[in-house]
Amino acid sequence: MKRFLYRVFVLLIFILFIYVYLTFKIEMSSSSQIQILLNIRLPRLILAILTGAGLSLSGAVMQTLFRNPLADSYMLGISGGALFGVMLSKFIFGGNLIINVILSFVFSVLSFFLSLILSKSIKGDKRFTLVLSGLMLNIIFSSVVIVMSMLMRADAKDMFYMLMGSLNIIILKRFIFFYIILALLLIFSFLFFFIKSKELDLLAFGDEIAISSGLEAKKSFYTMMLFSVLIVSILVSFSGIIGFIGVLIPNMVRISKQKHIKLLPESIFYGAFALTLSDFIAKNSMAFEMPVGVVTSIVGVPFLFIILSRSFNAKS
Repeated sequence: MKRFLYRVFVLLIFILFIYVYLTFKIEMSSSSQIQILLNIRLPRLILAILTGAGLSLSGAVMQTLFRNPLADSYMLGISGGALFGVMLSKFIFGGNLIINVILSFVFSVLSFFLSLILSKSIKGDKRFTLVLSGLMLNIIFSSVVIVMSMLMRADAKDMFYMLMGSLNIIILKRFIFFYIILALLLIFSFLFFFIKSKELDLLAFGDEIAISSGLEAKKSFYTMMLFSVLIVSILVSFSGIIGFIGVLIPNMVRISKQKHIKLLPESIFYGAFALTLSDFIAKNSMAFEMPVGVVTSIVGVPFLFIILSRSFNAKS
């Protein structure tokens, strides 16, 4: 009963916050202000909810598949590869959104396999060599993106917002079809992972236990990773690189939830809540708008230190 009341309370807080997010400094009596709410704030809110939910979902799945609390699209270099794909699309094809998503997915997958290959070539604890490889790839891809932006003479501000993540680049009327696709993809992915929750529970204990239980571990691993990478590549096409949501939220939820049938929906909810709150802070805390990735990084880096400390202590 207490858990139910707590969930109802948190849900009401989120609904109240959504109202604040939409109406902050808005005069409801003004028709022009109402247009701002409908045409700018509402689409941005939808994107924040979908992006936070997607990043948290993919992070939760990746942490299970790699049995690594640090694993997520940012730490594995997948986001960097996705952004490179988006920039390559803009460089060659002028930034068609469909091609953005296709190339983003291709280079996300490429970056994922490169991370695996590099981590195997580095001696040491594979939990950390994998993250190290991913961060190296992120740095390389980000550097190449900067060079390409300079060659394209792109706006430095736009490049900065893509590298640090921003939710201010989408207008609902123009891209409503892609909003629908993104929403349907997330719903389908959640249902897929929800159905596979028992398989994720088994994979969390290791491949040997999963195989002994009759599960095709490698097939399940790569299938789920491809779904996770697809989610990330689409999100990066819309909002750039937003770090730490995929690490922070699933690890917080895992404190009280271990089985994936409960872990995944709560990760999605709190991921959506966290990114929406971060975006509100990014927009309104200063005289200018910060990239939302700056806010998530400020919160996420100390938390990352805590995870590292626990991992090293557990190992010792």
